[in-house]
Amino acid sequence: MVKTRDLIDPAKLAELQAEGKCQYGYRCLDMELEQVCKAEDIQVDNWLQCLDPKAKECNYCTHLMEKHLCRCPIRFLIAKYQTGKNKDKDN
Repeated sequence: MVKTRDLIDPAKLAELQAEGKCQYGYRCLDMELEQVCKAEDIQVDNWLQCLDPKAKECNYCTHLMEKHLCRCPIRFLIAKYQTGKNKDKDN
């Protein structure tokens, strides 16, 4: 079982956590990839569309019309891995 924290360069991860504001304490890092909130890359800078029903509660979420847009830098790195753009940890 691979945890999402194992997919991200440790130095980059420490940097992002130090800057962060996650009210959930980055619990996604201790989850398996399949357990992380669902998100879709919308091909706009570092934005994702969050598909999680609890999106409105997240500090990283911005609401635009009926969409929930995610700006979490850690979730974005996980999404890059999921789409095959980051499997070598070149964040």
